Order: sequence, then C-alpha cells, then structure tokens
Amino acid sequence: MSPLTRDLRITQVSAVLLTIGMLGVGLARSIPFLALALVAVALSSPAYVGLRCVLTHLVPTNNLGTLYAAQSVALNLGIIVSGPFYAATFKAGMAIGITGLPYIIVGGLVSSFAIAVLVTPLPKDQIPPTGAETEAGARA
Repeated sequence: MSPLTRDLRITQVSAVLLTIGMLGVGLARSIPFLALALVAVALSSPAYVGLRCVLTHLVPTNNLGTLYAAQSVALNLGIIVSGPFYAATFKAGMAIGITGLPYIIVGGLVSSFAIAVLVTPLPKDQIPPTGAETEAGARA
C-alpha cells in the first residue's frame, strides 16, 4: 500500500470514528455508552493529521506553504468560533431538554467531513507505485 493510500485510509477510519464518537457523546443516556463514545473520539485523533498528510501528497511542493497557512487559518478560526458556538448550542439544548445538542450538531458537521473523505478518490497519477509494482516494471 502506498503512503498516500495508507494516509487516506487512516483519515477515513478516523473521520468515521470521530462522527460516531461525537454523535454518541451527544446521544449518550448511560455512562457505559458515553465511555464507548469517548473511546471512539479518542481513537479518531489521527483524522486531521492524516488529512494534512494526504493534502501534502496532493499539492505541488511550491504550494505547501500556502496549504499549511490556509490550514492554520481554518484551524484558528474554528478555535475562535467553537467557544461561543458550544455556549450557544448548550444553552439552546438546555432550553429544549437536550443537553448533548452541541455534540449532536458537531457530529453532523463532522459527518460531512467523513463523507467528503470517504468519497474522494485519489488521482491515479498521484499514487506512487508500491514495491511490487516497481519490481514488476523493472522485469518488463
């Protein structure tokens, strides 16, 4: 398996685990279920690092600085928005009786990330040959 394919698979599994975990935390009605959801969230930690690796493979070398700057800006904007977002959605959830509303909404947003990662195909010219393919090409 090429490094690009491996990074994409790690990102895909992590994104699905993050979606399941966030929705699980939001919908948890018992401590064991909450604990399982938190384990899924913890196991999803490679999602963003994996995405960064995949994007690094796909972007030309002379544009990596722009890519990393854009990712940092997006991450920092997310950090700035997340505090007031959690406060507002938690307050709204308490008003309607759903204390896990922030996590349910985040789970829905993260599911769009998971779907995008799952359906995005790798360009064939971007996948480096594996060791077996290189040996087969050398014999031909």
